[in-house]
Amino acid sequence: ASSLRLVSARTLYDAGMTVGACPGLAGLAAAPVLAANPLDLDGLGVAGGDAVRVRSARGSVVLEVLSDTAVVRGTAAVAFNLEPGAGDGVPGAGGAGSLIDAGETVVDVRLEAL
Repeated sequence: ASSLRLVSARTLYDAGMTVGACPGLAGLAAAPVLAANPLDLDGLGVAGGDAVRVRSARGSVVLEVLSDTAVVRGTAAVAFNLEPGAGDGVPGAGGAGSLIDAGETVVDVRLEAL
C-alpha cells in the first residue's frame, strides 16, 4: 500500500437530480476516478485503467486509476461530487466525499492494488 495526500474539487457535471433529469446533460457526468502521477503508480505496481481500493480514516472506495503527469507526486486527485452510483461500470464507484473527514485539515489515503 502507498500513502498519498488527497486533493479534491467539484466537477461541473455530476450525477445529481438536475443533471440526470436533463437528457442533454445526463451523459456528461463522468465516472469517478483516482488521478495520480505515473511515478507514484509505478511504485505501487498499478497502471492506468486498473482498479485500486482507496482508504482513508473515514472510509474506503474502489476506483479506476487515471495515470496523469499533471498530478503532483505524492498526491491523489478524486472529484468530490461524484458519489456512489455515479460511475456505472466502475467497481464500488464513489467520490472523495466518502473519504474526507471535514474535521481534519488534510486527508491522507492509502492505495491498495486489487
